[in-house]
Amino acid sequence: MPGRPPRRRRQHRRGLGPLIVSALAAAFSVYIATHYAIDWGKQSSPPAPIARDAVALAEDFAAPPIAVIATTAPSSSPTTAPAPLATPTRTALPAPAAGAAIAPGSLLARVPLTPDLTLANQIAARVAGRSGRYGVAVKNLRTGQGVIFDGDGEYEAASLFKLPVMYEVFKQREAGQLSFDEEAEITERHVAYDLGTLDRPAGSFIRLGDALERMITFSDNSSAILLTDRVGAFSVNRDVSNLGLPHTRVLLDDLKTSPGDMLRLLESLAVGEAVNGRASAEMVQLLARQRVNNRLPALLPAGTVVAHKTGNVPGVVNDVGIVYGPSGPFIVVVLVDGTNDEDEAARGTADIALMAYKRFN
Repeated sequence: MPGRPPRRRRQHRRGLGPLIVSALAAAFSVYIATHYAIDWGKQSSPPAPIARDAVALAEDFAAPPIAVIATTAPSSSPTTAPAPLATPTRTALPAPAAGAAIAPGSLLARVPLTPDLTLANQIAARVAGRSGRYGVAVKNLRTGQGVIFDGDGEYEAASLFKLPVMYEVFKQREAGQLSFDEEAEITERHVAYDLGTLDRPAGSFIRLGDALERMITFSDNSSAILLTDRVGAFSVNRDVSNLGLPHTRVLLDDLKTSPGDMLRLLESLAVGEAVNGRASAEMVQLLARQRVNNRLPALLPAGTVVAHKTGNVPGVVNDVGIVYGPSGPFIVVVLVDGTNDEDEAARGTADIALMAYKRFN
C-alpha cells in the first residue's frame, strides 16, 4: 500500500460560520483520503477508457439504461495507469423476462421485504466461522424476497462514503448549483492522495463529470476529495439524514454505514426515487461501469449487469450493488469488518451474490 501523506494540521478556529465549515471540510477531506478511500489495490482489471461525458442521460425508462459489463476473474493489482478519456458507449440491458416488466416513468415499484428462510440458511452457513463480522442485506426488487443480517449494525464504510458524495453531486446538478461541464482545479492536496489513477498534475483542471466517473469506476481518491470539497461535507451529511440512513456518517474520523442503510440507498436508485427518476437512472448507469469486479460480479454469468460500489481498508471488505438478472433486479449488500483474510471475504461476497442469483432466477 502506498505510504500515507503527512496529516495536515487543523486550522485554529477563530469564529463561527464559514470559518468552521471551511476547516471541517478541509480536515474531512484529508482524513478520508488517508484512511478510507483505498480500493485501487483490490481492482480486478486495469481500467478501460473513461467516458468523456460522466453519465449518459436516461431517456428510456422501459428498461434500466445501463451499460453491460463483463465479469472477470480477480487479480491482485492493475498493471497500467488509466487510459485517456474517450467517447462513451452504452449497451441497453436485454428485455426483462415475462412478469418482470418495468413500467415507463419508474424503474421499479417498491415492495416490502419478505424473509426468505432458504436463502438465509444458505448465507448463514457460508459465513459461519469466517474471520470478521458480516453484515448482509439481499432483496429481490420484484417479489420482495430477501434476507437481512445485522441490518442496523454499524460497519466501516471505507470507499462506500463515495455513494453519498455521488448522490449529492447529482442533487446539486439537478438543482442547478453545479454542472458536469464545470471545471475544478486539482490542487497539490488532491494530488497528494493519488494512488495511481490521476492522469494530470496539480494546477490542471478536470470536469466535474470526469471526476465523478473516476471517483466511482476507479474509486479515485483525488477525485473524491475534489468533489467533496465542491459540494461540501455538511451538505453530504445533511442529505444522508434526509434519506433516512441513520447509521451512515461521513465525518472527520467516523465513516460508518449499515447493511440496512445501503439497502435503502440502492433501492431508492433502483426505483427512481434518488433525487428524481432521471438522476437515479444515471447513477445506476455510472455504478454499472465499476471496474473493481472481484466481489459481487466475480461468479455471476458473463454479461450480467452489476451496478455496484466497493470499499476496503485493512480488515474491511465491502461491496454493495444492484444485480440485473433474467427475472429482474435484486440488491446484494455485503459488509465485512475486522477480517484477517480479505481474500476469503471477497470470495464469500462473490458466493453470496451467486446464491442470490440462483435463488431468484
